[in-house]
Amino acid sequence: MNPFEAAPGALENLRRRCAVRGIELLLARIPDWSEREAGRRARESHTVREMARAYLASQGVVRAPLPNHPEGFPIWPDGWTGSFSHSAGWGAAVVTRSDAHVSLGVDVEHAERMTRDMAAHVLGPRELTAAPADDSFAQVAAKRFAAKEATFKAVHPVERAVGGFFDWRVDWVDDDGFVAIRESRPGTRPLRIHGGIASWDQLIVAVAWRPAPGCRPAAH
Repeated sequence: MNPFEAAPGALENLRRRCAVRGIELLLARIPDWSEREAGRRARESHTVREMARAYLASQGVVRAPLPNHPEGFPIWPDGWTGSFSHSAGWGAAVVTRSDAHVSLGVDVEHAERMTRDMAAHVLGPRELTAAPADDSFAQVAAKRFAAKEATFKAVHPVERAVGGFFDWRVDWVDDDGFVAIRESRPGTRPLRIHGGIASWDQLIVAVAWRPAPGCRPAAH
């Protein structure tokens, strides 16, 4: 199944938002192994890396190793950067040239996993107050959580000092776009990271990007 056909509105909008920035968004179903199955995460990690390797090969970068840095983020071939995520039977990768973006982040989440208790640990007071009290709470809270996770992945490889969930807030630019804002704190500097998001059938995909210095950002 082509995921861009399964969710032609939300996901296609995110793909286009990425494409105008030179970002390739790759998304596929992966075997939904049991949470307790030995080696499950290693196999999921292998699946998303294979997607990225196939894309890099199409761009002339053959057999890219894509190992993990000791701090957990992937190490990309010279001239490239990107990010991976896998959850709820889906895998995602984003890839771009490093002369266009310093770093990227991607996150896949399933809204059904978002409880009010979890939300209290990842959303700030302002974000919790803005969240609806009805049945859409989990979806809205999970979207903000995914946006923060994608942002952290875009910040960590460059700065290491990311901060915690309460150090960041997510504001919506439009239905499909966000800006994650970190105010100045001891040991960190203020940051604004833009990104795009798609949600359908309880699944959420968020992508965050950091344009390279001198690279003119596309419209949000």
